[in-house]
Amino acid sequence: MPPQLHSSGKATPKRVPVPGPPAAMTARNIADYYAAILESAGGNRSKAAQVIKLGRRAVSSGRGDEGLRRPSAFVHEGESVRLSYDGAAAAIHAGLLASIVANIAAVLPVDKATILRAIGIDKATLSRRMHKRAELNAAQAEAAFRTMELSVLATETFGTLEKAALWLKKPHPLLEGASPLDYANNQYALAKVKSMLTAIRYGGVV
Repeated sequence: MPPQLHSSGKATPKRVPVPGPPAAMTARNIADYYAAILESAGGNRSKAAQVIKLGRRAVSSGRGDEGLRRPSAFVHEGESVRLSYDGAAAAIHAGLLASIVANIAAVLPVDKATILRAIGIDKATLSRRMHKRAELNAAQAEAAFRTMELSVLATETFGTLEKAALWLKKPHPLLEGASPLDYANNQYALAKVKSMLTAIRYGGVV
């Protein structure tokens, strides 16, 4: 049976089953989970299966079949994890299913309204797009990446996802009274929030 097509003529991506959120919410485990759901939301069945089966290191090497050639979204560097800008750009250009928002909400322990606001999509629109297996627009996909990146970096900084979530959703005086998640709605604002996390990580009080 041939794949269904978007109005744009592209084949409708199929959702790939991925494991539930990791039991141990370390920054590395969260990044690995995000990497898997990104492949699912991008409709890349082959690579998603490899992400789940082999883990990030095997996939990051770029070895394997055609499905492994796209850059990984999250890269392990020693004890740390960082977002790959090449991987993020490739994923956004390829298109992300709106279902990724629900996957992020399943991991990040903040109220869903905060996540929807950070990604720039309302509940009704998200529900409609998920029902149609439609994609986020480019701005929303970028915002989803910002949310994922901040949750990984904050977990590395504070040691647990719960502590990270408390910081991410709490209004901060250095951010004009906005929470880090709400404030980081563009790349320049994100850079400021990331610099605050770096300061905290290396002994600063922010």
